[in-house]
Amino acid sequence: MGVEPEKYFVLITKREKRACRSCEELGVVSASLPPRIIEKCLASDRIVIDTVIGKWCNHTPLHRQSMILERDIGLEISRATLDGWVLKVGELLIPMVAAMRRELISGSYIQADEAPVDVQMREGRGKNHQAYLWQYGRPGGSVVFDFRLGRGRDGPKRFLGQF
Repeated sequence: MGVEPEKYFVLITKREKRACRSCEELGVVSASLPPRIIEKCLASDRIVIDTVIGKWCNHTPLHRQSMILERDIGLEISRATLDGWVLKVGELLIPMVAAMRRELISGSYIQADEAPVDVQMREGRGKNHQAYLWQYGRPGGSVVFDFRLGRGRDGPKRFLGQF
């Protein structure tokens, strides 16, 4: 059994360009680009997906992923860039989460659980802020998470009314 390390490479997408001599007002037209997770991003969708999987499935913080990429292959990608990728993927999932919420509240039974979580804030290095993660679900059904920086009284009320 052996292991082959990941390979990073520059992917070049070539698009055909055409022009019509008899219809010059249209100018030069090129084939459209395939849809991407993040338009005009230098990183491929695969790298963006690997970053999200590393963060949420493998529990590897983004600053550590950044250090690993620099150490192993000399690729410098800032934590802020990785943050942006993760946020964009999260934005793309908002409609799916909304559908899961609607399904969840359409039933007659919901379980809720609150868990305090420490969050590193940009200001105040070394200090963690106490935030809260709410989990809503029902046995055998979908589970929806709702993150809050504060405890506030709007926890479940906000979840149920957020559509």
